[in-house]
Parts: sequence; C-alpha cells; structure tokens
Amino acid sequence: MVIPLYTDQQIQQMRLAYAVLYMCFTGLCTVGSTFNLCILTCTHYKRHTSLRCYMLTTSIADLMALWLGAPRQIFRLSSIFKTELGAWVELNQDGIQAANCLLQGGQLTFMYLSDWILVVFAMERLLILVSPFRFGFLQRPTAARTIVAILTVVSLLYSLFLYVQGFVAFTVSDWPKWILTWSNIQRVADIVSVPVTFFLILLPSAALIIFLAHQRKSEISHLRVHGSSTSNGSSKTSTAYSSPANTKRNTRSQTGTNLILLGSATFYTLTRFPFVVFLFLDPADYVDQSPFMFSLPLFNLAIYSAYTFTFFVYVVSDEQFRQHFVKLIVQPILAHCTRCRQRRTGDSNGRSSSGNKRYHKVPPMSPLTSKALLTPVSSV
Repeated sequence: MVIPLYTDQQIQQMRLAYAVLYMCFTGLCTVGSTFNLCILTCTHYKRHTSLRCYMLTTSIADLMALWLGAPRQIFRLSSIFKTELGAWVELNQDGIQAANCLLQGGQLTFMYLSDWILVVFAMERLLILVSPFRFGFLQRPTAARTIVAILTVVSLLYSLFLYVQGFVAFTVSDWPKWILTWSNIQRVADIVSVPVTFFLILLPSAALIIFLAHQRKSEISHLRVHGSSTSNGSSKTSTAYSSPANTKRNTRSQTGTNLILLGSATFYTLTRFPFVVFLFLDPADYVDQSPFMFSLPLFNLAIYSAYTFTFFVYVVSDEQFRQHFVKLIVQPILAHCTRCRQRRTGDSNGRSSSGNKRYHKVPPMSPLTSKALLTPVSSV
C-alpha cells in the first residue's frame, strides 16, 4: 500500500484556498478591467489603431472569464462550509451540473478569445515590422474589428461542446453515445490547444525581440558611420518631408505598442508554462495521484492570474498608458482626498475655536472703575 504524499484533508484545504483566491482575483480583475475601459473610452489613447480594439476586447473578455467562473467557486465554498446554499446544491446535482457546463462554456469562450487576440496581435506586430508597406493595413481599426469578430465566432464554435453538454445534462438522464465520442475528441483538442497557443505567442514575441535588437544595432552603426554627413546635409532634406516632433511621436507610439505586446506575452508565458509542463506528465504513470490533485489548483491560479493582472501589465509596460491613468484616475482621487482632508481639518479647527473661549483682562471703561473686567474673546 502506497502512502499518499498529501492527505484528503490537505487537498480539501488547497481547494478552499483556491476558491478564496479566485474570488480575490475576480475583484482585482473587475477593478483593473474597469480602469482599462475608462482609459480606452474616455481618452485618445491609441484611438486610430488596432491596439485600442484589441485592448478593449481583451478587457471585456478577461472580466467575463473571471465572473463566469465565480458562481462555481461560490457553490464550492458553500458545499465546504455546509451552508443552506450547499445543501440546496447537494439536492439539485443535475441542474447544478448543467449550469456548471454552461458557465464553463462561457468562461472558456472568453478565455480562448483573450488568448487568441494575443496570438493575432503578436503576429501582427512581427509582420508590420518585417514588411510595413505590405501589412500596414492590419493596424487599422476596421481590420482589428473584423479579426475580433472572426475570433469570437471561432471561440464559440470551439467551446460549443460544453453548451451542448449542459443542455443534454439538463434534459436527458443518460449520456448518448455521440456525446461521449465528442467528449473524447474535445478533451484531446483542449490538451493540444494549450501548448500550441503557448508557442504561437512565445515564438513571434521572441522573433520580435530579435528583430528589434538587430534593428537597433544597425541604427547605432549607421549613426556612427554617417553621423557627420547626416548632421550636415541629410537632416535638411529629411525635415522637408517629416517633422521631428511627428517622427518622435510616432516612434514613442510604436515603442509603447511593442512594449505592451512584449509585457503581455512575457506574463502569459510565465503563468502558462507550469501548466504546459503539467500536460506532458501523465498522472496515470504515477502510483500516488495526490501531488497532481494538490498542485492542479495552483496551476489554475497561475492561469487565471494572466487574465487578472492585465491592467497592471499595461501600466508597467507603456508610459503613455500610465500617463492617461494618472491624469484620468489617480489625480482626481488624490484631489478628492485632499479636499476631504481640508474639510475635516477646517471643521475640527472651527469646533476647537468655538469651544475654547479664553478670557483676558480688559482695561477699565471709566476712571471710576479700578477693577479689571473678565470678558470672553468671542464677545470682544
């Protein structure tokens, strides 16, 4: 008999911690996605580029993915703590199973949409840098909206099995044979899609870094060789066609876009790498299954963190996005806190001045009065 590394109680405690942390991630994602939507809709940040459409869609997809998974965690917490809701869940297993399938289908739809937008965005940036004249149309908002619509339909079709499974679980007591066959095919497709998406984000991002490094190196060598001629004659001809201010602004915009992609891709690969390694390990090959049961919630938390901290990745990556955030959200909050502090300080000063009435001696009003009068300050 094999002694398990983790007991059932430890696995149950890990699932409880997972449910609590998931709800915390949902709150952070709600705040971050709200800030993203405010900045993208109330400012001119990347207004006429494809990045704006991708960021809007990603913010909405991340928010919906976390919120659609919250009811299942609430059911789990209620079952663990033996509440009235947990008792109701135990009595309605068929309906709960159907609802879980529908909620999981919606959650996976938005998760696939968010992942595949990052894949398309990584390929777009690489193609534009390699051949800007041929693939420059990909930066237009119309092209981005078309791509988002196509990805939404593909995500719905890819997660269609869960919607059908929920409907079948709600209407039929026994599983049909065709749904079992579809389930096996869907399981294989889900396992394959994780490493494929991982490498489709990792490889273009790595190629982008190499291309940018090579481009920067060639620019530095060009400036060293032709620096004097450029400062004498070439700068005059170049300023006739483009303004230095516009060139600097476009360079900053392209740099910010590339940094957002690289920051998002780096955070995605770091959070998804443990689960990719986990997929290549077959639990059936191991006698003790408890390490896999104990570590699976940790892998899921790492996956959900990629959708939770998107706003913080944007803030750290792009200076322009950070400036809009400070101007639109941070400064009004600080100004409101300052006004509240000044109002409380003024009220406390008013109360202290009206409550503490000091007395002092007043000179005699007439020569006949030799004794000083005590008069309050407020009456003087």
